[in-house]
Amino acid sequence: MKIIFRSLHPINQHVRIDGVQYPKPFIAGNLIAYLPQENFLPPNLTVRQNINLYYDWRNRENLYKDARIHSIQKLKTKHLSYGQLRYFEILLLLSLDVKFILLDEPFSGLEPIFKEHVKELIAIHKSSKGFIITDHDYRNIIDASDRLVLLKDGGCIPIDDPLDLEYYQYLPEGVIE
Repeated sequence: MKIIFRSLHPINQHVRIDGVQYPKPFIAGNLIAYLPQENFLPPNLTVRQNINLYYDWRNRENLYKDARIHSIQKLKTKHLSYGQLRYFEILLLLSLDVKFILLDEPFSGLEPIFKEHVKELIAIHKSSKGFIITDHDYRNIIDASDRLVLLKDGGCIPIDDPLDLEYYQYLPEGVIE
């Protein structure tokens, strides 16, 4: 993900979407949105002000009405708990009109009820956009994914069955039930 967003610079890099090569896909229109591991929203703006930065007036109402956001929209992002902030960042990105969403550790720091809601949001949005999700929270990744790929030793290994995660030694034997 850092290579796609050019915060890491490999020798060879290119991103191709629908057969078109993009040297900088993150600035090529409505292609990609990225949730980094680190928080990215301005800390001195309120939740509502951050929504206003991302969306025009026609598209803000659904975000204002989200049950988890409605009660905190007047708070500055620096006053949110880590879980509240992470959920808000995910909600902002999922609501963008882009072809792909890259989520780096989206389940990190979220309480279980927020994890469930994030999985529901991904399920709703995956009919209209593609997702690439990296996370060590393998149980939630398995639940949220249509296709699993293990990155190991510089290669991609398709995971057809969660037990493959044990076979390829990503997980110790006996973890997957």
